[in-house]
Amino acid sequence: MGCNEPVHREEFLAWLKERIEACGHTVNDAPDYMRDAYLSGNPKDLIQLVWTEWFDYMNADWQARAYAEGGMRDRYGERHELPKLRRGYN
Repeated sequence: MGCNEPVHREEFLAWLKERIEACGHTVNDAPDYMRDAYLSGNPKDLIQLVWTEWFDYMNADWQARAYAEGGMRDRYGERHELPKLRRGYN
């Protein structure tokens, strides 16, 4: 199940309330995008940066799974040579 499913609503609300309070706000005086997402209970109402934090919270091992499946090309620290361009194509 994805992290935007309605079954995760209660967990999302608890996480978002913690996130709002960590920024020094309450639910009532939080930035609009956070307050709107809290009131609707929908993670899709968040801005991309905060939604990515929610995704990482729900899928803590997503990067390891992607590496294992070969879905991510570069790991931090690995260097890959770029293919050389043919003459006349650049």
